[in-house]
This record gives sequence, structure tokens and C-alpha cells, in this order.
Amino acid sequence: MSKGQLPRLPLKAEYHDGAVVAVEFGPRHEVVLTIRLDPVWNEGNAAERRIRFSKVKNFEEVTEFFRRLGPAREPGDSLDVVLAIVRPRKGTVGVDLASLGFVELSGAEVKEL
Repeated sequence: MSKGQLPRLPLKAEYHDGAVVAVEFGPRHEVVLTIRLDPVWNEGNAAERRIRFSKVKNFEEVTEFFRRLGPAREPGDSLDVVLAIVRPRKGTVGVDLASLGFVELSGAEVKEL
């Protein structure tokens, strides 16, 4: 099964084509992505939404992946574009970015903030 065929997570917003504008790391093996929604997929809504992945078991690997994005040059600049947030298998969440590629977050719990 290709990444494009993996089941998407049931989220309130549609993150496809959303611009990642910030990445934060928390003390409880957390990664928080701030994503500016693409209004085409969100009924005209281009708001910034935050999505938290907590209790990530492979936290070191995941932080290394997201640190490759580097800082934004200007506040609100896009670091990358979300292709999909999926569930490759039970207990794992996948984040697929246009430039950086695909990363699996093992054991991650997901919450839209």
C-alpha cells in the first residue's frame, strides 16, 4: 500500500496542502506542528491550526526529522507543505511533507489544539 492509499486520521480540519509554519518540541515526547490551512480544502478557512503528537516513542528520530526544516526566515513563512497525516498501522501516525518526506510517529496520540 502506498502512502497515498493509507487511511487518513479523522481530524476536524483538512491538513492536505497546509503550510507548516512552526514546529515545537515538548518535554513529554511531544511534537506540535502549526499549520496554516489551505482554504480550498477547508471551506475558505486559511486559519493557523496546531496539532500535537504526544507520547512519541521514537522521539529522537522524529525530532531529527523535523529539525531538518530549519527556522522560518520571517514569521508565518512556510517551512514545508503537508501532503497527508495518516495511520499506516495501529499505534502509528505518519506525516507526509512535500519536501522533507515521510516520517512515522510510533505510539503517538494526536490532538488538534
